[in-house]
Amino acid sequence: GDCEEFDVIKLARSYYDYWRPDEVKVILLAESHAHTEKDRALNGPKFDDTLLKNIYDGPCDFISLVYCLAYGENESLIPALKDKNNKGTTQFWTLFAAIARGVDHIAPYR
Repeated sequence: GDCEEFDVIKLARSYYDYWRPDEVKVILLAESHAHTEKDRALNGPKFDDTLLKNIYDGPCDFISLVYCLAYGENESLIPALKDKNNKGTTQFWTLFAAIARGVDHIAPYR
């Protein structure tokens, strides 16, 4: 159907909760997660947390969500993928960079 499985929604929520700061200073409105099939989210590739030298203790299951460190980063998945659909959210990061450093520091689209 058009709706995601509840287990996928719970996974998205686990990412939101992990990255939620204790004190909110700025609110940036951005897109929600993109539809991710349950099998891919819960039984598919995982984020390779050794890339961060074991300092990351958040969720590792893959979901198409800006808070997922593997979203748009195929080489950070175990097993590594060549998935043209895992594009990430370059528009979000471009907006974030413009807010943080100004529009003169925006990387070109790839």
